[in-house]
Amino acid sequence: MDPFLDEPQAEEGGFDPRALLRMFWRRKWLFVIPFILCFSMAVVVIKTMTPVYYSPGQVQIVMRDTETRLLRDQSQQFGRYERDIDRRAQQEIALLLTSPEFLEKIVLDLQLHVDPEWVGVPREGSQWTEEQAIRRAEKILRKSLRLEADGSRLFLIGVRHTNPTKSHNLSVYVVNKFIEEFRANQVAFRTSTRDFLRGQLNEYQEELSQAESDLSSFMANMASETLINTSINASN
Repeated sequence: MDPFLDEPQAEEGGFDPRALLRMFWRRKWLFVIPFILCFSMAVVVIKTMTPVYYSPGQVQIVMRDTETRLLRDQSQQFGRYERDIDRRAQQEIALLLTSPEFLEKIVLDLQLHVDPEWVGVPREGSQWTEEQAIRRAEKILRKSLRLEADGSRLFLIGVRHTNPTKSHNLSVYVVNKFIEEFRANQVAFRTSTRDFLRGQLNEYQEELSQAESDLSSFMANMASETLINTSINASN
């Protein structure tokens, strides 16, 4: 006989909420003290932290593709073509927004380099030159700009600042200035492309006319050499 079969079966205990509460009560300070510390730190940070306001503006980018494809492009399946266009448009927007020329225009137009609320106050006994103030204002503006995708060919361009009025005014001006610069770049690109293609067309037409003239002269010479010693040429 198996000796393990003679042992009494132990009764399995179920879920006891009172035991769980007693265990939690014995270790209550492991939960209460961290909660009090985290809550106190959150209150101190909220009371002492300067609020930052964000004012975005939405723009839609329309990119007209002029390429012709003889074969079916597999990248257009499953929305990959749209994602590529959005990625390319976002890169172009970021390049324009962070370019030194664009930032310098905004700083000079709004006189941000002479605004103490924007560039701050230098240390005692020192003073920024105009060039240093412009570069500092450009650096702060570059850090304050935000660019986010908001859908298919939709993007949010905004400015963060501690002053809500200044944040809104800067966002409106930056968005309008960006639209103006982006349209100018697109028109300049199309104009330069059109001029280049027109010059290439004129060059090809001149070369084609010269080739046709050379071919006609060559055919005329061939015909003359063929008819030199013939009876038809002798009678003529």
